Amino acid sequence: MKDPAIASYHDAVGDRHELVVRETADGRWLVLDLNGEGAHVIDELARDEDGRPQAEAIARHRRRSRARGGTGGRRAHT
Repeated sequence: MKDPAIASYHDAVGDRHELVVRETADGRWLVLDLNGEGAHVIDELARDEDGRPQAEAIARHRRRSRARGGTGGRRAHT
């Protein structure tokens, strides 16, 4: 089953990106940037520190930041 997009944006060259949240088998949360060519991990949250709501908030923040031309995310993942 495909993970539903939390947010989306278009990059500087017009390519569409979808931001999704996915839980790993061991309970961690990944925030992924999907651009049609693959997945890029934006952030990884430990299950004992954060949960899905925090991961979704990171995805929404990333989208807002990218829409303004920033790097997005709370950590440098490029």
